Amino acid sequence: MRAVVVAGLGAVLVAEGAAAAVGHRDRMLIVAGVVVALVLAALHAGFSGRERTAADADDGSERAEVLGQWSARTRSLLEWSDGTRGDWDRHLRPLLARELAQSAGLRTLDEPATGLLLFGPELWPWVDPSNVAAAGSAARDEPGPGRAALSRILDRLERL
Repeated sequence: MRAVVVAGLGAVLVAEGAAAAVGHRDRMLIVAGVVVALVLAALHAGFSGRERTAADADDGSERAEVLGQWSARTRSLLEWSDGTRGDWDRHLRPLLARELAQSAGLRTLDEPATGLLLFGPELWPWVDPSNVAAAGSAARDEPGPGRAALSRILDRLERL
């Protein structure tokens, strides 16, 4: 930036000197004004380009970080959906129950009839927050419903 300012001042001096030498003193002010306007335009372009580039870089890195976190969380959820019932109970059921309550505008899911109506008898047991297998029970080691069930549950949640 300093080089642009020095070059601009030098251009103003050279232009005024040339105008004075030729005898066009009345045009010196116009020439100086044009050169100063060009220098200011170059400075403005330099500053706005730097700010935009820095802001875009910050925005881009922040977006990439958020996208990376979302992608990692989604992969984890998909892995848990293919895991055991214990994985489902610990990681997916609370998340799905919260999403259902928020989407349906409910404070809690105390009334199982609502969930049964929304998801049907096949999917509601996998969303029902009160259907968690007891710790240490053999049911926790049984297979979970899988990605297909998770996909159907998410589809129904989207429709709410």
